[in-house]
Amino acid sequence: MNNFFELIDRIFRADPVTTVCLIVLLAVVLTALWLFRKHNRADNSPDLLDYEGYYKVALTPTGYAPTDRNNLFRTLGGFYYLRKDPFSIEVSIDEIEADNGKKYRALAVAMTVMPEDRIDFVCRRYFGNSGNGSNADAMAAIMSRSGGMNASAADILLEQRLKDRSSSSDDMLKQILSGNASASSDKKRSTEKTNCDAEIDMDLTIAFSAALKNLVKEQAGTMSDEELKKKFLGQAMLAAMSAGHAVTEIPIFNIIEITD
Repeated sequence: MNNFFELIDRIFRADPVTTVCLIVLLAVVLTALWLFRKHNRADNSPDLLDYEGYYKVALTPTGYAPTDRNNLFRTLGGFYYLRKDPFSIEVSIDEIEADNGKKYRALAVAMTVMPEDRIDFVCRRYFGNSGNGSNADAMAAIMSRSGGMNASAADILLEQRLKDRSSSSDDMLKQILSGNASASSDKKRSTEKTNCDAEIDMDLTIAFSAALKNLVKEQAGTMSDEELKKKFLGQAMLAAMSAGHAVTEIPIFNIIEITD
């Protein structure tokens, strides 16, 4: 080992510029080899939770991506989990008066899936702590409040969502006034969050419920059940897009006139 350092010392004294360049080049080559091996190595890092049927996502310099691709510089300390398998969202209306003067109850189930190319969009929306409001909430507020319709699950969920946000804003305002608020605390809460199923379910339930209410109010009794189902499928697809998802089918769709 001493002989090696003595050799380096003699070379450095003879041509210091070339020696430094060679050392830097060697360091670059070794770093590149280490990153290449890390990129091709299977991700065996332990998970706090074992999610079957989920994408395991990490934040990369180019955006959020599954950990088995585009993750040369992924941050191994933080993972996020998004549903890969299709899941169902059920919405119902106990009673609503349509424009034709008759009352109806309705039930619909929408099979929902998140396309892989929407991973980055969904992660930025629910994990990015951007502060942007939910498009699904806004859509639901407009649709569910029109026409003076009765309160339903969608209204309750929407009001609770807005109440939670208001409470969160009040708490932050108090912290700012007291001098205790910090951007790092928000960032920490965001990085600790690894799953957003509840938020997605709530946004989709609100949006689908609002679409179903609007459809029944305006179209019940004027179209066949099959036509209403197709129309609801189209509206559900548009509503799901705001949450980065897609609707593949409507396996259950029933609109029943209340004659009692």
